Amino acid sequence: MRLAVTKRAGCATRRRCFGRRFWVWGFGLWALAGCGAGCPPPHGVPPEQPHESQSGAALCQLALVAGPGDGSYVPGALEATATAFLGPAPTTASPLAKATPAFPRLRLDRATLTPGSGTAFGVTRNQTLGLRAQISQPLTPGLRSYAALGISAGQHDFALPRGIGPLIDPMRFSFQTRSLTAEAGVIHDRPLPALSGGPLEASLRLRAGAGVVLTQTRTRLTSALLDVTSQTATAQPYVSLGAGVALRRGAGQGNPRPGQLELIAEARLSEAGQQALRLEARLSH
Repeated sequence: MRLAVTKRAGCATRRRCFGRRFWVWGFGLWALAGCGAGCPPPHGVPPEQPHESQSGAALCQLALVAGPGDGSYVPGALEATATAFLGPAPTTASPLAKATPAFPRLRLDRATLTPGSGTAFGVTRNQTLGLRAQISQPLTPGLRSYAALGISAGQHDFALPRGIGPLIDPMRFSFQTRSLTAEAGVIHDRPLPALSGGPLEASLRLRAGAGVVLTQTRTRLTSALLDVTSQTATAQPYVSLGAGVALRRGAGQGNPRPGQLELIAEARLSEAGQQALRLEARLSH
């Protein structure tokens, strides 16, 4: 016998959930296409000067983004799964821990998949793939303001070889995410002569920004006895600081808009005080 439970947080019907997903992704794709079509590369750039440094010339970039997920959606998704499986917590219990008389030692909460929870787990899959459109405007030499919009899809899986509490069968958590991110901030570029040479130009890229990420997460908890599914939708405002290295073909190659690979590490702090570290590779043209 297997217990199957499904809970859609914030969605009264499957049709309403589908409608939300359609409009979020439809708006994101429309905006990305508008950036690519509505902001052509600057003309008349001298071949010996990178086009990004031209005063007053806005630059549009459309980038393919890949990297691991930051896991910021996991605590809220776990809480929704706990509610779907165990029901609302009693008023005398902690709002972050769920339990039932049938499973008095079972604690499934926001901290379950953290190192200090006492639950053995391992990450078996963590990947995100998306598109990001960015418009930037030079402010001073080496300093630019930017606005960006991105859409992404991710998969984050955890294996729990000894289960949770009294449920000792091996378990698996699977988080499927769809996100729309809007962000604005400033970027500082500093050339790296040591890494530049031949057809490549390299620069150190520092950035600071603020934005909001809208995420829809489908969580599934499975074991030999359980199949629990929940869906959540969240909006998280945040501030961020990042650093990375940008590699691009030199302007001397005769291409007014060279391709670029950017490797980024970014720290985010959400409005709720949650911290996350993001690692991304962005390939743009």
